[in-house]
Amino acid sequence: MNMPHLRFFSSSARLAMSTGSAARVGNDSEAIPTSIADSSITSDRNMRHRRQVPGFCLPHLSKIPLYDARRREDFRHGLHDFACRLLAQLPCAEYVASAGRYAPAEQRRMRMNLHEHQAKELLKSCGVPVLEGRVAYSPDEAATAFGELRVPLAVVKAQVHAGGRGKGRAVRPKELDPSAYDAKSGVYAGPGVASDRGVWLCRSSQETREAAGRLLGHLLVTKQTGASGRMVRRVYVEAGVRIDRELYAAVLIDRKAALPVLMVSPEGGMDIEEVAARTPEKILKLHFDPSAGLWPYQARRAAWFLGLAGEAFKSALPTLTRLCEAFVKLDAQLLEVNPLGLCGGRLICLDAKLAFDDNALHRQARAEELRDPNEEDARETAARRHDLSYVALDGNIGCLVNGAGLAMATMDLIKHHGGEPANFLDVGGGATAEKVAAG
Repeated sequence: MNMPHLRFFSSSARLAMSTGSAARVGNDSEAIPTSIADSSITSDRNMRHRRQVPGFCLPHLSKIPLYDARRREDFRHGLHDFACRLLAQLPCAEYVASAGRYAPAEQRRMRMNLHEHQAKELLKSCGVPVLEGRVAYSPDEAATAFGELRVPLAVVKAQVHAGGRGKGRAVRPKELDPSAYDAKSGVYAGPGVASDRGVWLCRSSQETREAAGRLLGHLLVTKQTGASGRMVRRVYVEAGVRIDRELYAAVLIDRKAALPVLMVSPEGGMDIEEVAARTPEKILKLHFDPSAGLWPYQARRAAWFLGLAGEAFKSALPTLTRLCEAFVKLDAQLLEVNPLGLCGGRLICLDAKLAFDDNALHRQARAEELRDPNEEDARETAARRHDLSYVALDGNIGCLVNGAGLAMATMDLIKHHGGEPANFLDVGGGATAEKVAAG
């Protein structure tokens, strides 16, 4: 007998679904309806009629025989995978099942960011073109990196989890004056400035050493870091290249459409929010099915929109396709390349921002190893060690609540009466005395 099944884009496991059946996660008692008629998930090969679970899609139906032992094993794993993903997308879901167990707290947060050099390393492994570079933790290491690259020009970039580095200011920590920071423009005009930018062009080992010395050990203040800035503990020395044009490309989740979307713009090298506000017609959005990837006609449409021709047009097709493939393969929430440089007739990722979906970190062991605790809020890091769901906010009223829904309602009440919550802290339904004390 043949049964319908749903095939997920992120797993080779096949999920067979029979009408009226239910999925259970581990030993949890909540049943997840898997009836194709009742689950509000429909699909066909042409993708004309479907409603999807927010955050991921179920591409198409096919049939497999369930009497085959190997297929039954695939069914079991696939059904569990489906239930895990469904629970992860529910608004009040407090856990993500992993191998039938509750996932640790570090897998339940929103996203994990990477440094530029780490993002480029992962993109390179996915076939996306990037420039050669070296990471350095001292001025001497930066000078050595310049010599190893064997190039006439190199770029020294401060590595922090924030954008706007080129317009940032590197400030000596003891001399930082937060009142001299203009929140609207993101410009710091106070004392202690050691460098008027976070990105330097260097033509020798000595220049590279000096540039790294201006950045390392200083607070980089940009529009995204706020007045407090971010400490620069590493720099990235990258081979320089002649840039003919600066473009923009990004892949992210469109939650309204429940699909990943490729965004491209000929206006690269600047804040994409400004482009969207002033000239929205200069941004093209192309939704794609993660199981099929970006279709060739979509890649061609994006290349035409960017105004590419000849060899540049040909170079854009595999580059844009691989960016979408990398987004799906890495379980990313955001993959942004700004600028995407047109250099000598080919596209190269000159900068890269990559953020992982923490709910998928159990599948991305390599990414978890790249976590930089120094770039994360110390309070959130401590809360994660105690299996607490904590998010730091800017207010002055602390919240310790048992249950995510009640925590959000408490924060709403505080805001309603003119207060500002200092944090979101959910100790969870299974809180112990030790856990509450840690909170």
